[in-house]
Formats: sequence, structure tokens, C-alpha cells
Amino acid sequence: MLSKKVQPANEVGEVDSKRRLLYVTSSVDEALVTQLIASGWDVEICQQIHNPREHQIDNPFMVALMRLNSDLPSPQEAADWFQVAGQHTKWIALASSEHMQRNNVQTLIRRGFYDFHTLPANFERLIVTLGRAHGMATFEQQETAPVYDDDIDNGIVGESEAVRTLRNAIRKVGRTNARVLISGESG
Repeated sequence: MLSKKVQPANEVGEVDSKRRLLYVTSSVDEALVTQLIASGWDVEICQQIHNPREHQIDNPFMVALMRLNSDLPSPQEAADWFQVAGQHTKWIALASSEHMQRNNVQTLIRRGFYDFHTLPANFERLIVTLGRAHGMATFEQQETAPVYDDDIDNGIVGESEAVRTLRNAIRKVGRTNARVLISGESG
């Protein structure tokens, strides 16, 4: 479960969920979080870098920020984070110049991150990076989003309540990047 969720309110007092940011860090930089919120980001903080599969993330993130320090995730944990956050999520790494010199940190950034910033991060540059990452993720998501026609039955025959429920579930899950197993009497 995510440890903390902090959301900005718009002029009407409602939360704008279009710019969600996952912040994965073992030590929260409260000043950074405050600046992110003031810049319009809906920040969800996870202070548990290890065991990413234990976290329940209902909606994929467009952008995620991970602070890389001595408590570095293993390559498998990093790959799991990339998958858990969402297929189109653009990851931004934050690391000290000392950590940036390490081969394992460089390899991790090269293999899975959209961009990186050396700490202490220049906030204005970070906001530009986050905005561009959000834009790129949005473009990718639009490019791969399937077109759905509610009149198409996908070859499923029947009009019972169970079949209607199945069609609705397919429409709902079909818009996500989730794996689905459909089983029944015929397999």
C-alpha cells in the first residue's frame, strides 16, 4: 500500500488527477513534495523501495520519480517497479553525484529511466522534465489505446446476465495493461 497520498486542489477545490506522480524513496524530501504539489502534481509517496509487487496501484502513473541512494533496489525490484507503475510510465531518477558515479546506478538509469537529475536537483529543470515525461507518456498511451465499439461482441455468443457481465468486464479491463485469465467450461 502506498504510504502517503498528497493531492493539489484546483480553483474549485477539486483534485485534478491527470498529473499523477509516484514518488518512490526511502527518505521523503518534504520540500520537494511541497514544491511538486504547488506545481500541480498529485503526489503519491511510497517509502518502501523493496518488494514493489506488494503495493496496490489501481491506476497507472504517467510519471514516477525514484530517489536512488545506498538503499538501491535490485535489478529485479527495479523491473518490478517499472511494471507495477504502468506500461507507459516515464521514470525520472534522482541521485547524488556520488551515487551517479557507481556502475550499478548508471546501468539502472540507462536501462529503465526516461531521464535523471543529480541532487540537489534544480527544481525548475525537474518540473520541465516531469512535464515532458508526462507528455511523452500521454502520447504513447494514446498511440496504443485500442478503439472500442460497444456494438462489437468480440465473438462471444449469448445474452444471459453472465455473458453481459463478461462483456462489460472485457470492455473495462481491455482499456488497461492488465493480464486477464478467462476460464470456463470450455477452457
